[in-house]
Amino acid sequence: LLDVHLYRTQVSDVAVCELAKGCPGLQRARLHDTQVSDMAVCEFAKCCKGLLQVNLDNTKVSDVAVCELVKGCSGLQEVGLSGTQVSDVAVCKLAKGLQSLQRVYLGNTQVS
Repeated sequence: LLDVHLYRTQVSDVAVCELAKGCPGLQRARLHDTQVSDMAVCEFAKCCKGLLQVNLDNTKVSDVAVCELVKGCSGLQEVGLSGTQVSDVAVCKLAKGLQSLQRVYLGNTQVS
């Protein structure tokens, strides 16, 4: 499995963690408009090292998840974080840690 679309579903953190463990080759994850939190995203960062795109708009993720994504998924090219609890801390981590980053979406966040 290379691409997963779970947006606007009732998917749980536990289910997303299992998905990450079972699909280490995942390249794209669209999890926007779900109840996904840092716990699930941290599992993606640990298990899906080749992740290229992740959309986490309108989820419960914070700077914690972003920091783990930067550490674990160095090839990320696109990150959607609009409507999340991320701050300037996450933006700095993304900018400094991801050389391949092409697009990042930060609307309706705490970024100044």
